[in-house]
Amino acid sequence: MTAPRGTGKEREHFELLLRNKDGKPELDFDTDRFDIRISDFNTEEAENPGRKLLPPHLEKIQESSAPETEYSLRAYCSILYLKPRMQIVLRQKKVKTQLMAKSLAHIEYNVYKPTFVNKRVKITFGFNCKNKSHCGIMMYHNNRLIKSYEKVGCQMKGDGVGVIGVIECNFLKPAHNKQDFEENKEYRRTVTALGQKLNLYWKAKMAQMNLGTSNASSMIAERPDQTWVQCEECLKWRKLPDKIDLSSLPEKWFCYLHPHPKYKSCSAPEEQELSDEEMNSSYDRKFRKQDQPSDRKQRKSSSLENLEHQVSSPASEPSPAENDRIISSVKQEPEEEASDGIAGSNTPPPALEKFNAAHWTIGPLKRNMLQTGG
Repeated sequence: MTAPRGTGKEREHFELLLRNKDGKPELDFDTDRFDIRISDFNTEEAENPGRKLLPPHLEKIQESSAPETEYSLRAYCSILYLKPRMQIVLRQKKVKTQLMAKSLAHIEYNVYKPTFVNKRVKITFGFNCKNKSHCGIMMYHNNRLIKSYEKVGCQMKGDGVGVIGVIECNFLKPAHNKQDFEENKEYRRTVTALGQKLNLYWKAKMAQMNLGTSNASSMIAERPDQTWVQCEECLKWRKLPDKIDLSSLPEKWFCYLHPHPKYKSCSAPEEQELSDEEMNSSYDRKFRKQDQPSDRKQRKSSSLENLEHQVSSPASEPSPAENDRIISSVKQEPEEEASDGIAGSNTPPPALEKFNAAHWTIGPLKRNMLQTGG
């Protein structure tokens, strides 16, 4: 790069804009002749006093290098689009783009239903196969990357190691610099929901692999679940058989190299995306069923024991009005555990004592319900 012609003062100001405080250029053109990098990026990160500290069992992960997309223009361009439809050439060499949502291991899908828009949004969860210390949510907008590796949920406390989430947030409004979303209630709700869904994915995978939080950091995903490659001619993406190693493919790949006859022509359409039925979270349902039945059974058994004790107690026989109240309380047993988390307790929490009377007298039932069992 050359400075513009002009007075000495103008040249001086231009050169200062391209240099750090130590006098070195801000951009590095020498480390990789096919890339443009930020100079001394790791040094600046290490000197940043605002870094978030992780738990002791993840200190080594924190000390590892930042994602290459943070300081390499070539790496950033490779994931800039959710589904690349163009060729990007940087310093006379083509950028090898990738499908971020299909470059993960142990892939599962979930659905986010924003309350402020009538639409189902697909979320893809999986494990990073390149570096387990690089994790978080990849947030796209209209196919373009806005925020990368945004940590949510349990990742804020050091868990969720290696988990990547991919979502296209067309319902959010990007900031003017396209590097963030506007901070509003819609964005905060989205981040909260993503954190909850990532937590479920993390717990489900840890249970499937019989791993605990302490040794989860040692887990390494060797290769993605799927292998995808882009045709040099038509720019369509093709899925290859699992046995094919992506590193063994030629630099320029064409559709006629596909092993399946159906996709040997550039005129063949791409594989269809998941339907709404297929987007439903299977791991979410399975994990919830495994995690909650014991609590529900405990709550139901406790309620029945209380009912038997109150009905059959010899000390005092309940009046018809008391029977109505007992049946009312059983009929209105909640399906989910309260936020206080005291399922199966015979003693109500202190916070509920003030409105016990209202709870026990909701809607008088007819006495014939005792006779019909209703």
